[in-house]
Amino acid sequence: MKTGKRCWGSKWLRRENTCLHLGTGPDRAQEDILHRQLSQEIYYYNTPGGYKADFYLAKTQQLIQVAQSLDAQVIRERELRALAEAVQSVKVKEALILSDRNEESLEVNGVPVEVHSVSEWLLTQ
Repeated sequence: MKTGKRCWGSKWLRRENTCLHLGTGPDRAQEDILHRQLSQEIYYYNTPGGYKADFYLAKTQQLIQVAQSLDAQVIRERELRALAEAVQSVKVKEALILSDRNEESLEVNGVPVEVHSVSEWLLTQ
């Protein structure tokens, strides 16, 4: 079940604890696993430019992007573009990209971004 809320002219949709996406593909499966692991109120955020931030944790002001792999330049650019636009619109302290492996941390529009493997991140939660 999803409920919508308008905010800053962009769309926020709350993901309920019972939400399960029946989509296909490894990214969707990873999002579902992470959604169940997160124990706080979470949202996904559509930016004014039409990009999607996979998770926004309102309590900790954190954005999380999920990608099976960042090896393909097109996917890397898509995930970073979504984060870059989201951090301009939303009050964010930090961001996280969860993928198939750890990578060097980076910064997007002044916001620190950690890049971790999904499996390692899940073990630390």
